[in-house]
Amino acid sequence: MKKPIITEKEMSLANKIIAIGATVAVVAALLLLRHCHKTDSQIIVLPAVSGKFEAVKPKHEPITENTPQFKKPVGAKNNPADNKEKEMLLKLLAENERLKSDFTKANDSLKQVIYAQAIQLNDYTETFTDDNITATISGVVRGEIQSVKLDYKVKERIINMPIQKETKLRILAGVEAGNSIMFNDFALRANLMLQGKQGNVITTSFDTGQRIWVGYNFSILNIKR
Repeated sequence: MKKPIITEKEMSLANKIIAIGATVAVVAALLLLRHCHKTDSQIIVLPAVSGKFEAVKPKHEPITENTPQFKKPVGAKNNPADNKEKEMLLKLLAENERLKSDFTKANDSLKQVIYAQAIQLNDYTETFTDDNITATISGVVRGEIQSVKLDYKVKERIINMPIQKETKLRILAGVEAGNSIMFNDFALRANLMLQGKQGNVITTSFDTGQRIWVGYNFSILNIKR
C-alpha cells in the first residue's frame, strides 16, 4: 500500500502549529495596539516673522470733552482700560488749561523758554510684548508725547500638513508548505515574524519535523517612488 503524502499525525501537528502561531500573532497585535497607540495629532511650529512699516505722519485730531474718547455707546459695558484712558485725558485737559493760564502770566523771556520746550523735537519708543507678539512703536514728536498704545491682531496662518504615520513594529504570521523533489517528504512550517521600523524582519518558525527555526532578514534594496 502506497504511503500517503501527509499522514494523519502530521496533519494534526500542522493544525496545532497553525493555531498556536495565529494565537500568538493576535495576542501580540492586541498588546502592541494597546501600548503603542499613536494619535493623529501633529504639532506644527510656525517660525517667528519680523517686519516693519515705513515711517509716516499720523493723523491728528484735537482732543476736547466732546471727542469720541469721552462718549460711551449706549448699552456698552464698562471697560477698565477705557476708563483709565478717559481719566488720563481729563487730567491732561485740566493741565492744559493751567498751562495756558501760566503762559499768559509769564514774561517774554519765560514765554520763549516755554515755547522752545513745546516745539522741541524728541524721539520716542515703546515696546509691547505678550505671549503672541512683540511690537515696538517709535517715532518723532514735537514737544512731549503723553501716551502711546498699540492695538494689534495676529492674522491666522493655516498650514495643511499631512500626517505621516511611522511603523514602529509590525507582526506577521504565515504558513509554509514544502516537499522533497521526489514529493515523498511533505512538511509544514508555521512562521511568526517581527518587523521593526527599519524594515528588517526577525522570524521564528516551527515545522512538522519538530524543528525550531530562527532567522533574521534585512533589506538590501529599497525603491521608493
